[in-house]
Amino acid sequence: MKGIKADEQLDQAFDDLSKKDIQTLLFVYSGHNDENGFQLGPNVNYHLDKVSLRLNKWNEENPHFGKVIAFLDCCFAKKMNLNSSLKLIQFNAISPTTPADLKTTEGSSLLNYVIQAFTARANGKICKMKNCKCHEHIRGNFITLHNLWDYLNEHIQLQSEPSLEEPYMYAANIKLRDTLLAYNCDFEVKFEFTIKWLETEEWKIYVHPMEFNEFEILKLILAKDILSEFFSCFTHVYIVLHRIQILY
Repeated sequence: MKGIKADEQLDQAFDDLSKKDIQTLLFVYSGHNDENGFQLGPNVNYHLDKVSLRLNKWNEENPHFGKVIAFLDCCFAKKMNLNSSLKLIQFNAISPTTPADLKTTEGSSLLNYVIQAFTARANGKICKMKNCKCHEHIRGNFITLHNLWDYLNEHIQLQSEPSLEEPYMYAANIKLRDTLLAYNCDFEVKFEFTIKWLETEEWKIYVHPMEFNEFEILKLILAKDILSEFFSCFTHVYIVLHRIQILY
């Protein structure tokens, strides 16, 4: 959408989504926020109150849309001002009166752990923190509000990451069944690579999606495993030849 400002793009996105048969909206923002609203670009802002107005209008025009799950990773995020007919679950990275302090180059700690929670089974229950048992909080076929809160709290209690502060939560107009956030996929997702070199036998390498976020990192992972396999093979050949030499 070249030539269109970011706030206009967001307005267009709300217009497009409101025409679809959507019951639940997941709204995520990570960035700067002040009295002018979310900073979408140089001198381009979008206020949280405007987000609320767009969601309320959507609900009024299409009552089938009835639930908002929001993750706001920014300073001074207040509770969304939604209609009583809309259910709300809102996670803030910090309290609404506290400035957020980004102390990592790896992005939002809150969002990283939320994504990790939602993909825990698919990624083999691997946590970025060694020896962490956070996956024990994500059980059953669904990820609930309670599960996710305990999952995040596990890392806060262990102080696994200085930039992860205690999140703040709002909930409105929800019943117990509304606390279901997502399906907990009961299978592991891995990329399979088959390696064949010269006369060696084929072997497979498996890589979890969370182990890389760039193609260069994936290439390094594969190269490390391949070189390790070749080194092991050549070491074995060297030992065999050395023993034959000794015998003769």
